[in-house]
Amino acid sequence: MTKPKYLYLQPKGGFNDLLSVTGGCIGFCKNHNIALLLDTFNSFYKINFADYFSLPKKFDHVIYDHRKIKAISEDTSLSVWPPQLKPHFQDIVSGKITFMNEKTGGLQWMPFLTDQYIELSAEDASKKGMGYKPNKWPIRAFNNDLKTVSKAVNLRPDISRSEDILVRVACGGCDGKHSAILYNSFELKPVLVNHCKDLRARLPEGYLAIQCRATDLPSDHEGLYEENKPLIHSYKSIYVATDNINVVKFFKDKGLNVFNFSQLETLGHQPNVGGKPPLALHSSDMDPDRKIKDLIGDIHLVRHARELISNSRGSFINFLRYLRKLDAGESL
Repeated sequence: MTKPKYLYLQPKGGFNDLLSVTGGCIGFCKNHNIALLLDTFNSFYKINFADYFSLPKKFDHVIYDHRKIKAISEDTSLSVWPPQLKPHFQDIVSGKITFMNEKTGGLQWMPFLTDQYIELSAEDASKKGMGYKPNKWPIRAFNNDLKTVSKAVNLRPDISRSEDILVRVACGGCDGKHSAILYNSFELKPVLVNHCKDLRARLPEGYLAIQCRATDLPSDHEGLYEENKPLIHSYKSIYVATDNINVVKFFKDKGLNVFNFSQLETLGHQPNVGGKPPLALHSSDMDPDRKIKDLIGDIHLVRHARELISNSRGSFINFLRYLRKLDAGESL
């Protein structure tokens, strides 16, 4: 029986989501002896994975250099599932067509053109879901069989298909444990190693890390401070890992020696509309290189803190806590 040669994956969502769905697809491809085309250039982070990370030899079935994936997409002899995407596959890989989650359509991860927009008010953009750019919404790439395509790319890959390339666009959602194990197997490229070393050198020894998610899933940083006031003030230095500059300002206003190295002041968030929080850091239009460096820098500094406190919601904080357990020699 003929089986697929490749599973092409666009992982969506935040970093824990990306790791979660990637880990699942790595295992699926290993079990079925097919190659995984990991395309993070078309994730919310918009980076070529190979420019920032290396994978261990046990993952030699994963192709994660976008240049190589693009070359494969240019082989027009390869068939694609779902078949509606075959004429568009090169445009999907190059980023001319992007998959987005439109809440009002009742469907997830539908294909849109990235260079044609309709203008939206901030309020309407907020209702739409994860906007590509503030106040703008891209035009659908094609409408024929839209529901079929959307459902097909979201489902677990069907190994019984005979097409050469299976397309998967999905968001993860594990509790963070398997994401931490997977991330711990990555090797950071020098561009990230040097960045993390530079940040660590700017922090005194024995600091406290406070992690506050304050956009898409707002945490109560004021309550966290009140509940941990004696502990917080016992530290001479504090690193605040957050996606909102107002959280950094809050802790600085308490007379604390606060550090934060992310470029939050220039973050192009969609404005707060109707009491709703702005878009999350991962879906902002921040420069991709800056975004990944800020993210990995925060992860690195949280891992090396003497203590970590947080009341954040979501799985990312679990991912950080699992990393710290791994660093402490605990088995997960």
